[in-house]
Amino acid sequence: MAALHINARFLMQRASGTQRYAEEILNALDQQADARPRVQRMIAWVPPGEHRQPAWKNIELRTGGKGHGHLWEQTSLPLLSHDGWLLNLVSSGPLVHPRQIITLHDAAIFSQPQNFSRAYGAFHRTLRPKLAARAQQICTVSEFSKNALAKAMNIDSAKFAVVPNGSDHLLRIPPAPQVLAQRDLEAGKYILFVGNRAPHKNFRTAVEAFTALARPDLLLVTVGIGRADIFGADICDDGPAVRHLADVSDPELRALYEHAALLLFPSRYEGFGIPPLEAMSLGCPVVASSAAAIPEVVGDAALVVHPDDVWGMRLAIESVLDDRGVRARLVRKGQDRAAQFSWAEAGRKLRQTLDQAMAPISPMRVAA
Repeated sequence: MAALHINARFLMQRASGTQRYAEEILNALDQQADARPRVQRMIAWVPPGEHRQPAWKNIELRTGGKGHGHLWEQTSLPLLSHDGWLLNLVSSGPLVHPRQIITLHDAAIFSQPQNFSRAYGAFHRTLRPKLAARAQQICTVSEFSKNALAKAMNIDSAKFAVVPNGSDHLLRIPPAPQVLAQRDLEAGKYILFVGNRAPHKNFRTAVEAFTALARPDLLLVTVGIGRADIFGADICDDGPAVRHLADVSDPELRALYEHAALLLFPSRYEGFGIPPLEAMSLGCPVVASSAAAIPEVVGDAALVVHPDDVWGMRLAIESVLDDRGVRARLVRKGQDRAAQFSWAEAGRKLRQTLDQAMAPISPMRVAA
């Protein structure tokens, strides 16, 4: 029985969107393996050094090799995983491994080069097409990303499997409502913006739409730390009513969603976009951009506005603030929409994809 090796380098990285995806979907894979006596042996590899320690029962976490980062990934990881298949979940992997499945989350590195540093962009625009050409299977998180990646790398879209994000991770975590008092916030008196300051997150338009509201009783609260060395930063005149919270814990983030007037998500580009579903799952209405994968994800459960339409964004925000019927409808539809995206279902889709990819040498039996 061939082993399924897992590239777990992400456990050494800050837990943002793609790292959360990897950890949550492996949690689901680990839990589902309990009921399957013929499941593959699963070994997750991480470089030497400090890293998070998931409470897996069926995935064995091992430290091995030398070095760190891409050097470890390209040199040590292929040797550690040579006797089986290799699963990469965070848009990177070794070029020389002969049997691997990779996940590419979006095509932004190709279509939005201005949003990345020169060095990061050049490296990944070289690496990812080569990985995609060599991989037996490519996973991505949305139909939008599947089509965008296929076009950008000139690869048949049939080689892609869509394994979307889940939205229920915050529901498992007790909220920390004390964060409001600690940050001098009042329930219902702030609009939440979740995302870093990278240009594609469109923070500037969020500030402009918020300023146009002219509501002195409201704050715009932002959550997230960006990597300026990778993405750059969108610098604008925020104004005194904008409150920046750097890193917040998941319990604090849950409380911020639950007590916000709404989530404003004006991003210009997302391969998926987890924050709108996080908000919806917790009863927070959403005003979102009409760009990229966002309409595919939110469906009719959010008010959707063009990312350049400051006035339209302002009107959408006002309708949520002032119309109880609109707010109630968005909360109801949002909770229904979020329930369609669970990590358990994402884990099942990943296992089906692995079964199909690995079938020629070692089929995985998936319970119905």
